[in-house]
Parts: sequence; C-alpha cells; structure tokens
Amino acid sequence: MNPLRPSRPRHRDHADATKLYGSIVAQARLPTFYQSLAVPDTLQGRFLVLSLHLFAVLHRLKGEGPEGLSLAQELSNRFSEDMETVLREIGVGDISIPKKMRGLAASGGALLQAYDEALASGEQALA
Repeated sequence: MNPLRPSRPRHRDHADATKLYGSIVAQARLPTFYQSLAVPDTLQGRFLVLSLHLFAVLHRLKGEGPEGLSLAQELSNRFSEDMETVLREIGVGDISIPKKMRGLAASGGALLQAYDEALASGEQALA
C-alpha cells in the first residue's frame, strides 16, 4: 500500500459478480417458468425471465451502499457481456453487434424501469 495515496474502499471482487450472475442465470433457466408458468421458451421469453431475476437482485443491491452499487454495476456489465455472447452464438455478425446491443440495452432498460414502477405501485401491478 502506498502511504501517499489515501486508501479506497474495498470493492467486491469481479468473481463475486460472476458467481452471483451465474446463480441468477441458473434460477432463470428453471423449467417451471417455461412449463408451469407458460413463459415461451424462446430467446425473448428467456430474456424476460432473466431480466426479472436480475431486476430483483439489482433492486436489493440499491439499498446496500457503495459496495452494493459496485456489485450492481458489475452484474449489469456481466449481463451485457452475456447478451453480446448470445448474439454472437445466434449468428449476429461483428458489424451488427453494436446496433443490436444498443437495442437490447434500450429494451432491457425500459423493462427494468417498468418492473421498478410496477413494484412501487404494489404487488398486483408487478404480477
């Protein structure tokens, strides 16, 4: 540690975000959403379920202070990286990736905002 530099608050390790994101993805992939709850087992359906789970964790992290906000940012970054990987896997070319990512970011942001507004309105609105 450099004595001339003030110490910075410890931030969670990137590994924590990766592990937590893996848990979110595993939860979103549970068959019950697609079998019992009739969510379409499509790219869009999986995106919606994953977004809902990510929203729940991000919402919780908002109240956890600077470390929570740091972890929330890392989760959001991990989500973006994952979406880029999915686009590549389904055959989207390198030139189209930025445009598709902007579209996903806009729709994902709108979806998370809608979840936040519904949660603020009460349980029935979120359902």
